[in-house]
Amino acid sequence: METYTADRLAQGFSWTECPRWHDGRFHFSDMYNHRVVALSESGEPEVIVDLSGREALDGAEIVPVGTGH
Repeated sequence: METYTADRLAQGFSWTECPRWHDGRFHFSDMYNHRVVALSESGEPEVIVDLSGREALDGAEIVPVGTGH
């Protein structure tokens, strides 16, 4: 059996969920910081959507196949 190791891509997020690969970048929701983030190939984060005015962020809202609200 092969053994694999995990690499930390980035840090400083509260609760990441709903990961997606889109247009060459890794996207996910940072639920308790109320934002959607994309990581470049080098691991540099970019806030795509800032939803800090909301009380909650459902990660399913950011994907076309999600339930949304």
